[in-house]
Amino acid sequence: MKFLSIVLLSLIGSSVAAPLNGRATSATRATTSTAPKAPAKGASGASSGAAAKSSAPAAKATSGASMAGPAGTPPTVQGNSNAAAVMYAAGAFANDANTVSASLNTLGTETDPEKIRQLATVAFQAESDEDQRRNVLATAAGSAGAKSNALIVKNTPAVLDGLMTIQNDPTPETAASALPAIESARNPNILPSITQLSQAALDNAGVTSMTAVEFPLTVGSTGGVPATK
Repeated sequence: MKFLSIVLLSLIGSSVAAPLNGRATSATRATTSTAPKAPAKGASGASSGAAAKSSAPAAKATSGASMAGPAGTPPTVQGNSNAAAVMYAAGAFANDANTVSASLNTLGTETDPEKIRQLATVAFQAESDEDQRRNVLATAAGSAGAKSNALIVKNTPAVLDGLMTIQNDPTPETAASALPAIESARNPNILPSITQLSQAALDNAGVTSMTAVEFPLTVGSTGGVPATK
């Protein structure tokens, strides 16, 4: 009887243990199935490669943009990068020359000492600025402008000296005394030479849209009356 009880208890324990073991196994499988999976090595490599490939065109575009020239780059004429500088120098030279001419024409009739000083000062500054323009044009013109350049260089000191004299003693008498020498140096020598030098420089730079300015003779020494030839 005792032996039979032991056998029955053994059978009952086995039947209870079997479902528990099956449940534990199922729980283990469920836990394993819900755990996050590590990405496959091949997929990771592919995604990294795609990202690197997609970023390459952006880098190339940025590089190309940085190579573009800045806005406002001086234009070229027929492939000559010096054309813009020559055009500017020719225009500025003409403006300076016209400023000097306007002052000389007025100095012949002005009687106010302060205005005489101002006119002489403005003309002196403009005449001094001309040398910078002349240098640019002489370089561009080369031998074609050599004679005109030499005449400008030779006669400019007489103009500057006369204007300085008027500044130091701004009276109608001083102006009347200095103007003949100034205009004798400037009218036949400097003015036509500016025109010829500028045109030679423009031609050598390939500029066809601009021509050199021709300047009328000044008449300050004759009181505003054109001199008879």
